[in-house]
Amino acid sequence: MHLHHIQYALEVERTGSITQAAENLYMNQPNLSKAIRELEEQIGYKIFNRTPKGISPTRKGEVFLLRSRKILQEVQDLELLFSPDETPLGLSIRIPKYYPLSQILTKLIQHPDYQRLSSWEVLEMDEDEVIQQVLEWQSNLGILRYPSMHDLYVRQHLKSKGLDSSLLAHNGRYLIFSKKSSLAKNLLLQEADTQKLTEIQLQLESPRFLPDDPSLGRKRKKEGSLSPSFWFGDLSTALEMIHQDFTTYLVSPSPFSDGILQRYQLLQVPHWDDSIRYMNRLIYNRSHHLSEIEETFILQVLQTFQENGATLLFEHLSNK
Repeated sequence: MHLHHIQYALEVERTGSITQAAENLYMNQPNLSKAIRELEEQIGYKIFNRTPKGISPTRKGEVFLLRSRKILQEVQDLELLFSPDETPLGLSIRIPKYYPLSQILTKLIQHPDYQRLSSWEVLEMDEDEVIQQVLEWQSNLGILRYPSMHDLYVRQHLKSKGLDSSLLAHNGRYLIFSKKSSLAKNLLLQEADTQKLTEIQLQLESPRFLPDDPSLGRKRKKEGSLSPSFWFGDLSTALEMIHQDFTTYLVSPSPFSDGILQRYQLLQVPHWDDSIRYMNRLIYNRSHHLSEIEETFILQVLQTFQENGATLLFEHLSNK
Protein backbone atom coordinates (compact mmCIF):
# COMPACT_ATOMS: atom_id res chain seq x y z
CA MET A 1 0.00 0.00 0.00
CA HIS A 2 1.43 3.36 -1.04
CA LEU A 3 0.85 6.65 0.73
CA HIS A 4 -0.19 8.35 -2.50
CA HIS A 5 -3.00 5.75 -2.91
CA ILE A 6 -4.27 6.82 0.51
CA GLN A 7 -4.06 10.43 -0.65
CA TYR A 8 -6.15 9.52 -3.71
CA ALA A 9 -8.84 7.91 -1.56
CA LEU A 10 -9.00 10.94 0.74
CA GLU A 11 -9.40 13.25 -2.23
CA VAL A 12 -12.25 11.11 -3.60
CA GLU A 13 -13.94 11.27 -0.20
CA ARG A 14 -13.47 15.05 -0.04
CA THR A 15 -14.97 15.71 -3.46
CA GLY A 16 -17.55 12.90 -3.51
CA SER A 17 -16.69 12.39 -7.17
CA ILE A 18 -14.12 10.32 -9.05
CA THR A 19 -14.27 12.81 -11.93
CA GLN A 20 -13.63 15.86 -9.73
CA ALA A 21 -10.95 14.08 -7.69
CA ALA A 22 -9.14 13.04 -10.89
CA GLU A 23 -9.22 16.63 -12.11
CA ASN A 24 -7.90 17.93 -8.78
CA LEU A 25 -5.12 15.34 -8.81
CA TYR A 26 -4.27 16.02 -12.48
CA MET A 27 -4.98 12.38 -13.32
CA ASN A 28 -7.06 10.58 -15.89
CA GLN A 29 -10.32 9.27 -14.41
CA PRO A 30 -9.63 5.64 -15.49
CA ASN A 31 -6.22 5.71 -13.77
CA LEU A 32 -7.70 7.03 -10.54
CA SER A 33 -10.52 4.45 -10.63
CA LYS A 34 -7.96 1.72 -11.19
CA ALA A 35 -5.84 2.95 -8.25
CA ILE A 36 -8.88 2.95 -5.93
CA ARG A 37 -9.87 -0.58 -7.05
CA GLU A 38 -6.33 -1.83 -6.43
CA LEU A 39 -6.38 -0.26 -2.97
CA GLU A 40 -9.71 -1.95 -2.19
CA GLU A 41 -8.32 -5.30 -3.38
CA GLN A 42 -5.29 -4.90 -1.12
CA ILE A 43 -7.34 -4.22 2.02
CA GLY A 44 -10.06 -6.75 1.14
CA TYR A 45 -13.19 -4.58 1.21
CA LYS A 46 -14.83 -1.71 -0.62
CA ILE A 47 -14.01 1.82 0.50
CA PHE A 48 -16.71 3.50 -1.57
CA ASN A 49 -20.24 2.86 -2.73
CA ARG A 50 -20.65 3.90 -6.38
CA THR A 51 -24.09 5.07 -7.47
CA PRO A 52 -25.44 7.18 -10.35
CA LYS A 53 -25.77 10.05 -7.85
CA GLY A 54 -22.12 9.96 -6.88
CA ILE A 55 -19.71 8.18 -4.59
CA SER A 56 -19.77 7.81 -0.80
CA PRO A 57 -17.79 5.80 1.78
CA THR A 58 -19.00 2.43 2.99
CA ARG A 59 -19.08 1.81 6.73
CA LYS A 60 -15.72 0.10 6.60
CA GLY A 61 -14.56 2.81 4.23
CA GLU A 62 -15.36 5.52 6.76
CA VAL A 63 -13.15 3.78 9.31
CA PHE A 64 -10.39 3.30 6.74
CA LEU A 65 -10.44 6.96 5.68
CA LEU A 66 -10.47 8.16 9.27
CA ARG A 67 -7.42 6.08 10.09
CA SER A 68 -5.77 7.03 6.80
CA ARG A 69 -5.83 10.67 7.74
CA LYS A 70 -4.18 9.78 11.03
CA ILE A 71 -1.57 7.67 9.21
CA LEU A 72 -0.51 10.56 7.00
CA GLN A 73 -0.13 12.75 10.06
CA GLU A 74 1.75 10.03 11.94
CA VAL A 75 4.23 9.63 9.09
CA GLN A 76 5.08 13.32 9.39
CA ASP A 77 5.21 13.17 13.19
CA LEU A 78 7.56 10.15 13.15
CA GLU A 79 10.09 12.14 11.14
CA LEU A 80 10.11 14.74 13.90
CA LEU A 81 10.90 12.22 16.65
CA PHE A 82 14.55 12.10 15.61
CA SER A 83 17.09 14.88 15.91
CA PRO A 84 18.74 16.02 12.66
CA ASP A 85 21.95 14.21 13.63
CA GLU A 86 20.18 10.87 14.06
CA THR A 87 18.34 10.66 10.76
CA PRO A 88 19.49 11.43 7.21
CA LEU A 89 18.17 14.63 5.65
CA GLY A 90 16.55 14.72 2.25
CA LEU A 91 15.33 17.55 0.06
CA SER A 92 12.66 17.17 -2.61
CA ILE A 93 11.31 20.28 -4.29
CA ARG A 94 9.86 21.29 -7.67
CA ILE A 95 10.44 24.75 -9.15
CA PRO A 96 9.38 26.64 -12.31
CA LYS A 97 11.51 26.73 -15.45
CA TYR A 98 14.16 29.44 -15.78
CA TYR A 99 14.32 29.89 -12.01
CA PRO A 100 17.59 31.26 -10.47
CA LEU A 101 18.46 27.69 -9.49
CA SER A 102 22.26 27.83 -9.77
CA GLN A 103 22.41 30.87 -7.51
CA ILE A 104 20.18 29.19 -4.90
CA LEU A 105 22.02 25.85 -4.97
CA THR A 106 25.42 27.55 -4.72
CA LYS A 107 24.28 29.14 -1.47
CA LEU A 108 22.87 25.83 -0.24
CA ILE A 109 26.10 23.94 -0.95
CA GLN A 110 28.03 26.48 1.10
CA HIS A 111 25.64 26.14 4.06
CA PRO A 112 26.65 23.84 6.98
CA ASP A 113 23.39 21.87 6.69
CA TYR A 114 24.46 20.67 3.23
CA GLN A 115 27.01 18.32 4.81
CA ARG A 116 24.15 16.38 6.45
CA LEU A 117 22.08 16.15 3.28
CA SER A 118 21.83 12.49 2.23
CA SER A 119 19.75 13.02 -0.90
CA TRP A 120 18.22 15.83 -2.85
CA GLU A 121 15.99 16.21 -5.86
CA VAL A 122 15.39 19.72 -7.17
CA LEU A 123 13.65 19.63 -10.56
CA GLU A 124 12.48 22.32 -12.97
CA MET A 125 9.06 21.87 -14.60
CA ASP A 126 5.86 23.65 -15.63
CA GLU A 127 3.69 25.00 -12.81
CA ASP A 128 0.93 22.48 -13.57
CA GLU A 129 3.41 19.64 -13.08
CA VAL A 130 4.65 21.24 -9.85
CA ILE A 131 1.13 21.10 -8.41
CA GLN A 132 0.57 17.53 -9.56
CA GLN A 133 3.82 16.21 -8.06
CA VAL A 134 3.15 17.86 -4.70
CA LEU A 135 -0.42 16.52 -4.69
CA GLU A 136 0.88 13.00 -5.37
CA TRP A 137 3.58 13.33 -2.68
CA GLN A 138 6.30 12.89 -5.29
CA SER A 139 7.72 16.09 -3.86
CA ASN A 140 7.28 17.64 -0.43
CA LEU A 141 7.47 21.21 -1.67
CA GLY A 142 6.88 23.18 -4.83
CA ILE A 143 7.26 26.78 -5.94
CA LEU A 144 4.82 28.48 -8.30
CA ARG A 145 5.58 31.65 -10.26
CA TYR A 146 2.66 33.54 -11.80
CA PRO A 147 1.50 37.13 -12.54
CA SER A 148 0.51 38.92 -9.33
CA MET A 149 -2.90 39.84 -10.74
CA HIS A 150 -3.88 36.17 -10.40
CA ASP A 151 -2.88 35.74 -6.74
CA LEU A 152 -6.41 35.43 -5.34
CA TYR A 153 -7.36 32.97 -8.09
CA VAL A 154 -4.25 30.84 -7.40
CA ARG A 155 -4.88 30.74 -3.64
CA GLN A 156 -8.47 29.61 -4.23
CA HIS A 157 -7.30 27.01 -6.74
CA LEU A 158 -4.75 25.57 -4.32
CA LYS A 159 -7.33 25.48 -1.52
CA SER A 160 -9.71 23.52 -3.75
CA LYS A 161 -6.91 20.96 -4.25
CA GLY A 162 -6.34 20.59 -0.52
CA LEU A 163 -2.93 22.30 -0.65
CA ASP A 164 -1.57 24.98 1.65
CA SER A 165 0.84 27.69 0.58
CA SER A 166 3.00 30.59 1.73
CA LEU A 167 3.92 33.62 -0.32
CA LEU A 168 7.68 34.04 -0.61
CA ALA A 169 8.29 37.15 -2.70
CA HIS A 170 7.16 39.13 -5.69
CA ASN A 171 9.35 40.69 -8.34
CA GLY A 172 9.19 42.62 -11.56
CA ARG A 173 10.67 41.51 -14.84
CA TYR A 174 14.36 41.77 -15.72
CA LEU A 175 16.05 43.03 -18.87
CA ILE A 176 19.17 41.08 -19.89
CA PHE A 177 21.57 42.21 -22.64
CA SER A 178 25.21 42.14 -23.66
CA LYS A 179 27.76 44.44 -22.04
CA LYS A 180 28.55 45.55 -25.60
CA SER A 181 24.91 46.36 -26.39
CA SER A 182 23.80 49.95 -26.98
CA LEU A 183 21.55 49.42 -23.93
CA ALA A 184 24.64 49.29 -21.69
CA LYS A 185 25.26 53.01 -22.22
CA ASN A 186 22.29 53.96 -20.07
CA LEU A 187 20.96 51.54 -17.46
CA LEU A 188 17.84 53.65 -16.80
CA LEU A 189 16.13 52.20 -19.84
CA GLN A 190 12.80 53.01 -21.41
CA GLU A 191 10.80 51.22 -24.11
CA ALA A 192 12.09 53.56 -26.82
CA ASP A 193 15.65 52.33 -26.18
CA THR A 194 14.73 48.85 -27.46
CA GLN A 195 12.74 49.85 -30.55
CA LYS A 196 15.51 48.98 -33.01
CA LEU A 197 16.63 45.86 -31.18
CA THR A 198 15.44 42.25 -31.34
CA GLU A 199 13.79 40.69 -28.33
CA ILE A 200 14.67 37.14 -27.33
CA GLN A 201 11.65 35.42 -25.80
CA LEU A 202 11.63 32.24 -23.71
CA GLN A 203 8.89 29.75 -24.43
CA LEU A 204 7.05 29.86 -21.11
CA GLU A 205 3.82 27.87 -21.07
CA SER A 206 1.07 29.69 -19.20
CA PRO A 207 -0.23 27.40 -16.41
CA ARG A 208 -3.44 25.68 -17.53
CA PHE A 209 -5.19 26.51 -14.27
CA LEU A 210 -4.80 30.27 -14.84
CA PRO A 211 -7.32 32.35 -16.82
CA ASP A 212 -6.10 33.78 -20.13
CA ASP A 213 -4.04 36.91 -19.65
CA PRO A 214 -3.83 38.99 -22.85
CA SER A 215 -1.72 41.66 -21.11
CA LEU A 216 1.24 39.25 -21.10
CA GLY A 217 1.17 38.66 -24.83
CA ARG A 218 3.82 39.84 -27.22
CA LYS A 219 4.47 43.56 -26.94
CA ARG A 220 3.66 45.82 -29.89
CA LYS A 221 5.52 48.90 -31.04
CA LYS A 222 3.80 52.25 -30.80
CA GLU A 223 3.14 52.24 -34.55
CA GLY A 224 1.31 48.92 -34.16
CA SER A 225 3.71 46.44 -35.79
CA LEU A 226 5.11 43.47 -33.92
CA SER A 227 8.56 43.97 -32.40
CA PRO A 228 11.19 41.71 -33.97
CA SER A 229 11.69 38.66 -31.78
CA PHE A 230 13.15 35.16 -31.60
CA TRP A 231 11.63 32.38 -29.52
CA PHE A 232 13.81 29.86 -27.67
CA GLY A 233 12.93 26.83 -25.59
CA ASP A 234 16.49 26.39 -24.36
CA LEU A 235 17.91 29.01 -22.00
CA SER A 236 21.59 28.44 -22.79
CA THR A 237 20.90 28.93 -26.52
CA ALA A 238 19.06 32.19 -25.79
CA LEU A 239 21.92 33.50 -23.62
CA GLU A 240 24.51 32.51 -26.19
CA MET A 241 22.50 34.39 -28.82
CA ILE A 242 22.53 37.56 -26.69
CA HIS A 243 26.25 37.10 -26.04
CA GLN A 244 27.02 36.83 -29.77
CA ASP A 245 24.51 39.38 -31.11
CA PHE A 246 24.69 42.78 -29.39
CA THR A 247 21.39 43.89 -30.96
CA THR A 248 19.34 41.39 -28.95
CA TYR A 249 17.97 41.44 -25.41
CA LEU A 250 15.91 39.17 -23.17
CA VAL A 251 12.99 39.88 -20.82
CA SER A 252 12.96 37.37 -17.96
CA PRO A 253 10.39 36.73 -15.17
CA SER A 254 13.21 35.70 -12.80
CA PRO A 255 16.70 37.08 -12.13
CA PHE A 256 19.89 35.38 -13.30
CA SER A 257 22.88 34.66 -11.08
CA ASP A 258 26.06 36.70 -11.24
CA GLY A 259 27.87 33.59 -12.44
CA ILE A 260 25.65 33.23 -15.50
CA LEU A 261 25.85 36.95 -16.27
CA GLN A 262 29.66 36.89 -16.05
CA ARG A 263 29.94 33.73 -18.14
CA TYR A 264 28.02 35.27 -21.04
CA GLN A 265 29.23 38.86 -20.45
CA LEU A 266 25.71 40.16 -19.79
CA LEU A 267 24.08 42.90 -17.76
CA GLN A 268 20.79 42.66 -15.87
CA VAL A 269 18.55 45.60 -14.94
CA PRO A 270 14.91 45.93 -13.79
CA HIS A 271 12.36 46.24 -16.60
CA TRP A 272 11.04 49.78 -17.13
CA ASP A 273 7.42 48.59 -16.86
CA ASP A 274 6.87 47.60 -13.22
CA SER A 275 3.13 47.02 -13.67
CA ILE A 276 3.72 43.35 -14.53
CA ARG A 277 4.99 41.54 -11.45
CA TYR A 278 5.32 37.88 -10.51
CA MET A 279 4.39 36.11 -7.32
CA ASN A 280 6.58 33.28 -6.01
CA ARG A 281 4.47 30.97 -3.82
CA LEU A 282 5.59 27.92 -1.84
CA ILE A 283 3.07 25.04 -1.91
CA TYR A 284 2.85 21.89 0.22
CA ASN A 285 0.38 19.33 1.52
CA ARG A 286 -1.49 20.33 4.66
CA SER A 287 0.00 17.52 6.73
CA HIS A 288 3.59 18.34 5.78
CA HIS A 289 5.92 19.78 8.42
CA LEU A 290 8.82 21.83 7.14
CA SER A 291 12.16 20.14 7.85
CA GLU A 292 15.30 21.99 8.85
CA ILE A 293 16.94 21.51 5.45
CA GLU A 294 13.77 22.71 3.70
CA GLU A 295 13.82 25.85 5.84
CA THR A 296 17.44 26.36 4.81
CA PHE A 297 16.55 26.01 1.13
CA ILE A 298 13.72 28.53 1.44
CA LEU A 299 16.06 30.99 3.16
CA GLN A 300 18.43 30.71 0.18
CA VAL A 301 15.52 31.42 -2.17
CA LEU A 302 14.55 34.49 -0.17
CA GLN A 303 18.12 35.74 -0.01
CA THR A 304 18.54 35.31 -3.77
CA PHE A 305 15.43 37.33 -4.53
CA GLN A 306 16.36 40.03 -2.03
CA GLU A 307 19.77 40.41 -3.66
CA ASN A 308 18.03 40.97 -6.99
CA GLY A 309 15.64 43.65 -5.75
CA ALA A 310 12.52 41.53 -5.15
CA THR A 311 10.06 42.35 -2.38
CA LEU A 312 10.00 39.65 0.31
CA LEU A 313 6.53 38.68 1.47
CA PHE A 314 7.27 35.47 3.33
CA GLU A 315 4.31 34.11 5.25
CA HIS A 316 5.10 31.59 7.98
CA LEU A 317 3.75 28.13 7.32
CA SER A 318 0.32 27.62 8.83
CA ASN A 319 1.22 24.20 10.22
CA LYS A 320 4.35 25.34 12.02
